[in-house]
Amino acid sequence: MKSVCLGVCACAVLAVVLPLGVAGEEPAPEKPPAGQAGGGLEKAPELLLWQEIPTVISASRHEEPASRAPNAVSIITREQIHASGMMSLGDLLRLAVGVDVGQIDAWNYAIGVRGLHGRWSNNTLVLMDGRSIYDPMFGGVMWGTQPVLLEDIERIEVVRGPGGAAWGANAANGVINIITKKPGDTPGFFLSQTLTDRLDSVTHMRYGATAGPLDFRLSAGYDSMPEIGVREGPGNHDFLRLPRASLRSTYHFDAERSLDVDAGYMDGVMGGTPQMLLFAGAPFESARWFARGHFLRMRFTHQKAPDDLWSIQYYLNQQTVDESEGGPWVRYTQHDVEAQRVRPWGDRHVLTYGGNVRADYLTNGDPPGGAGAHGTRFDNERSHDHQAGLFVQDRFEASDQWTLLVGARTDRNSYTGWEWAGRGTALYHPVPEHTFRLSMARAFRTPTLMERTVQFQAAPTGLPFPFPPFAMLAFGNDDLNPSYVKAYEFGYTYEKKNIRAGAEFYWNNYRGIIVSSQRTAPGAIPLVQVYGNTIDGDLYGFELSGQWQATQRLRLDAAYVWEQWVQQGTRAFNDPPLWNSVQLVPPQQKVGLGARYEPVKGLALNGRMWWVDEVVGASDFHVPPWSRFDFNVTKSLGRNSEVAVGVQNAFDSRHMEAMHSTEQPLEVGERTWFVRFQANF
Repeated sequence: MKSVCLGVCACAVLAVVLPLGVAGEEPAPEKPPAGQAGGGLEKAPELLLWQEIPTVISASRHEEPASRAPNAVSIITREQIHASGMMSLGDLLRLAVGVDVGQIDAWNYAIGVRGLHGRWSNNTLVLMDGRSIYDPMFGGVMWGTQPVLLEDIERIEVVRGPGGAAWGANAANGVINIITKKPGDTPGFFLSQTLTDRLDSVTHMRYGATAGPLDFRLSAGYDSMPEIGVREGPGNHDFLRLPRASLRSTYHFDAERSLDVDAGYMDGVMGGTPQMLLFAGAPFESARWFARGHFLRMRFTHQKAPDDLWSIQYYLNQQTVDESEGGPWVRYTQHDVEAQRVRPWGDRHVLTYGGNVRADYLTNGDPPGGAGAHGTRFDNERSHDHQAGLFVQDRFEASDQWTLLVGARTDRNSYTGWEWAGRGTALYHPVPEHTFRLSMARAFRTPTLMERTVQFQAAPTGLPFPFPPFAMLAFGNDDLNPSYVKAYEFGYTYEKKNIRAGAEFYWNNYRGIIVSSQRTAPGAIPLVQVYGNTIDGDLYGFELSGQWQATQRLRLDAAYVWEQWVQQGTRAFNDPPLWNSVQLVPPQQKVGLGARYEPVKGLALNGRMWWVDEVVGASDFHVPPWSRFDFNVTKSLGRNSEVAVGVQNAFDSRHMEAMHSTEQPLEVGERTWFVRFQANF
């Protein structure tokens, strides 16, 4: 009953607030005050809604108005990032409509677009400036170890719905693209220091400059976070200590041609994760993870207009994760070369086409003692993947009121061969403020290294031969197929200068979701589990969202999401339901409310609330409903500095947000007071 009431309240807020924005007097077209350079200080805190209708690049791989994209797109702006007071990339994604976020521990998040999220959310493709940061070893992203500083982010675009036609494999549910600021927009020295009552310390330093045709930015930071969770049992040790640095530069040959060169490095140590069975079989309290990684990206662009450009890009990703206490280490090195062309074709068509080739080199080391040791290993002989893809899209302005978008992509990889993804969208905009969208898409996810090659053994029996030495065994499957999704969507967008509102209705049909399932009779020793394409199901849902610039000093936003997972059955009697896998059934309802008020110039009050319905699983693995309220006050200290004081999770000291059947329950969301000082010189 509580969840129903909250859902009704959320709908009521949208129903009351949004018509007021439409019927109310439109604000005078004042220009916001001139901006200032710095981290979040580049602009006076006049909000994005006072500017032009936003454009996005992640849905079609080229610039287009958000309301005319082939998918629903959520945008987290730099103003929202700065005002939120968030200290981690995972927390930031709570601001996006349609993204499920559950904190697992100090450095791990379960994040996915429209559900199927977990520790390794392998149905959502994540990019940073167009460079994939999806982990081919386990799937998903290690959110706590990315070498990016939050104040360097220009915006985050979230494509809700399959993005395989544009981006290829693993964009089954959507795409998250983290876009950093141009180096020319961040001149001078910048310092940000955040401290909390939990003894967290988040430090960010940056220097940017322009030397003739060269713009560059150097950033460095250090995150130190103590244990955040409270475990049901012994003390928790999920700390994080992470130094990181990054470079972004742009060399302008002329007004149309430019070369971007970006690089980043991180080398951190994290405390033990709350898994029941660690890879090495070591005690939970003593386990440590060491993560090291770097990237390099180079991109040449020749752009005459937003719909007339070509580019070629190369990037290198390398990351190593090493578990202490006798665990394995795994490393992946990824090389990718991509070319793209966007060009008009006649008066009514815009073509986007291109392709890429990629090589993943995945190496690993066994625990001491080799394959017979208690723990986990990977098969080094089957850990190389070569992939190539081609894509083409056509945007056809059929008339002043109709736009048709069609796209397709084919990919070939070393394990599953040829696969394809496609998308077709019809947009109807009878007047500029109103847009109706009908779309259908197909996408796929390829198996990860772990799903193909893992060999896990745990729980030594201590019994003599011929009895089995271990009570539990798990194996990968080199004969896995990709999992597939077909999606059908209907959307509506209202967009004007002081108000935006949207409604999205969708149905995702999944085939062959990969999970680990039991292959021995109940009670048999050893218990043997093998990965397989075992689950089919449907996800139904709708999303309501709105933003209203009520006055020049007050902004309100609200969102309500309803989703329902329906499993069609399993392919064998002993295959598990989805909640017994590493992916979570999405909560049925989610509510988000936010407000920003500036009573006087230089003073801003920010508040945000979330309520998330229960996550239903097996009887022993159940996440109750939880809520969170954040509030902060920001005060400018002259032209080039400011201080913010706030609290996160003010009214609910602790709660669980995400877990699955192989993890110990862990309460996160500790009430945290913080102070943040920022200065630009």
